[in-house]
Amino acid sequence: MSRYFFRIVLGPGAMALGWMCALTATAQSATNFKTEAFLLKNVIQQKHFSPPVINDAFSAVVFDNFLDDLDPDRMLFTEADIQTLKPFRDKIDDELNGKNWIFLSTVAQTYKKCLARSSSQILQYTQGPFDFSTKEYYVNDTLWAKDETALSFRWRLALKYETLARLAEMKTKFPNERPEEFLKKHEPEVRGKVKANNIARGKRILFHPSGYENYMGVAFLHAMAGSADAHTSYMSPKDMETFMASLSTQGLYFGVTLKDNEWGDAVIDRLAPGGPAWKSGQVFVGDIIQRLRWDGGDWIDLSGMDLDEVGAIMDESNHLSLDFELKNVSGEQKTVTLRKEKISDEENVVRSFVIDGEKKIGYIFLPGFYSNWGDAGGSRCANDVAKAIIKLKKENINGLILDVRFNGGGSLEEAVALAGIFIDAGPIGVMKNRAGEIVSVKDVNRGTIYDGPLVLMVNALSASASDFLAAALQDYRRAIVVGSRTYGKATAQEIFSLDPKSTAANFASVKNLYGYASVTQQKIYRVTGKTAQRMGVTPDIALPDVLDVLGLREEDQTQTLPSDSVQKKTYYQPLALLPIAYLEAKSQKRVASVEAFKTLTSYSELLEKNDDPVPLFWADFIALRDRHLQIIQNLEKEREAPAPYTVNSTGFEQERLAMDEYTRNLYAAWIKKMQQDISLEEAFHILCDYITTFKK
Repeated sequence: MSRYFFRIVLGPGAMALGWMCALTATAQSATNFKTEAFLLKNVIQQKHFSPPVINDAFSAVVFDNFLDDLDPDRMLFTEADIQTLKPFRDKIDDELNGKNWIFLSTVAQTYKKCLARSSSQILQYTQGPFDFSTKEYYVNDTLWAKDETALSFRWRLALKYETLARLAEMKTKFPNERPEEFLKKHEPEVRGKVKANNIARGKRILFHPSGYENYMGVAFLHAMAGSADAHTSYMSPKDMETFMASLSTQGLYFGVTLKDNEWGDAVIDRLAPGGPAWKSGQVFVGDIIQRLRWDGGDWIDLSGMDLDEVGAIMDESNHLSLDFELKNVSGEQKTVTLRKEKISDEENVVRSFVIDGEKKIGYIFLPGFYSNWGDAGGSRCANDVAKAIIKLKKENINGLILDVRFNGGGSLEEAVALAGIFIDAGPIGVMKNRAGEIVSVKDVNRGTIYDGPLVLMVNALSASASDFLAAALQDYRRAIVVGSRTYGKATAQEIFSLDPKSTAANFASVKNLYGYASVTQQKIYRVTGKTAQRMGVTPDIALPDVLDVLGLREEDQTQTLPSDSVQKKTYYQPLALLPIAYLEAKSQKRVASVEAFKTLTSYSELLEKNDDPVPLFWADFIALRDRHLQIIQNLEKEREAPAPYTVNSTGFEQERLAMDEYTRNLYAAWIKKMQQDISLEEAFHILCDYITTFKK
């Protein structure tokens, strides 16, 4: 297993390590954090692709990142608080170079006062009922409040907004109650929950199991690492322990790793390849867990619970089947039933189906570029995809759709090997290290496993290895890339221990006294020498996607490495030009006539206005809420229109499903989702057009 930490990983990196990861702090002393900060600085300086100069400019970035991470919603610090800390803004570099170590303790003292002040303000404004008959508006501020009076005003509106939003959600369960009657009856209960949840958020920090000072120390190290670039990150020993446990093949698990967001919600941070959540095809990184229900029992609301409490519910040993009520990044809700399983490297962690309509099309969904680095005989995604293709070819398919939407990345080796399934031997991309050395990334295996018509589906959350694969298949003209522009992460990271006693040879055996750093070491380029960094891969044929307006891509992050290009002769031979213009024209005409795509575009336009002031007047808020609900309901109804094809599992899988009711139910849910996937339906039409017109 130790080899994993020295392999190149093309994954989302720091995207999965938000500020609340500090909740997994390990008990340490202030002296340890000083030492650990020095060690982290040294590792970044020695290993990073473009190490920052430790000067006043770097100090300012660390300062800003740290305070932003501690107060992302601008609800704790005032501008006056920031001014008291500002003398340190150009002094952190001096502390990292051996001078007085007082910045962290000073921020910790100030932050503790801010947390206590917020508790007082929460209690003050939740004592009595909110008045939803006045014309007030909630604005998501990006600036610090000028003073305590301004911050107090901000807290009142924020608490009122949260109470109103929860009441509006509850009102759908009581459609016959008049607003006045409903508010009088339910407002006290909801306001009480809002108070309890917000108080609990502060207490989780002030009374953290490892201690408040340790929480702050780990948060500082997170901010410091992220100041090098968005994907360089710090992991405490506890973070690493949790990560390693998620890879374990012992015991029964749902196959998810959780983190907190700034609201204290339990968020899916990682899916274990081959685990129940992965195999369901319905759970994605970024989904928020709202409620849980064991074996058809009562729903458990997770509001106000910390990760330990959520984990305790999920770990109950006397149950196997658990219902997850999830909300995805675009606000849509769903209920998914998962059953605990022993997570192992079973043969098929990819899922393949036959779409039978105008043509018979194979479909493969790949959620991640996984690889069992510690086991030469273990499961690898490229090998699993190859096996799936062989089974699909036995079904006499006319074409293939490979779906890497929501695929956040993984192993570079697997991305290269996967491209090699479709491309004959040759260069797939280019890598550049910190020394400026440029090398070709090659598929050394001659021949292909599949050379037929191919569509690759992508979206804004197709990141890293997905960026790489999309670029390679597009540059070789091997696939028609369909969907929306990819995430745009073209860097690779490696994980290093900060413990000076740790080496590659004893990485797994030495008990680490310090943490770990995932450090950006290479930049990745297309075979043409151009880059997908920040830019992503633009699809050959674009489809409407609500994710496009949510600001989720690399270009929307701070401290990202810039886009550039390299000069490298790669001697690659692209295939003949694809008839993109013809296929795109037919696709655009179809999309323009599909009601579900029109509704999706309307919803995207509504979400773009999320930063607009939100009315806190009951009637206006309900009208706004109803607009959202109506669009979602319309979209769900329109998605129920019969698809022009049937979806079936392969003959091989049907034999297995006949003996396994749980997996059979998973397949049924996945097939239903595919039949309602308007983007998949359009990808099917595009591929059929290509086969019918150009592959006679």
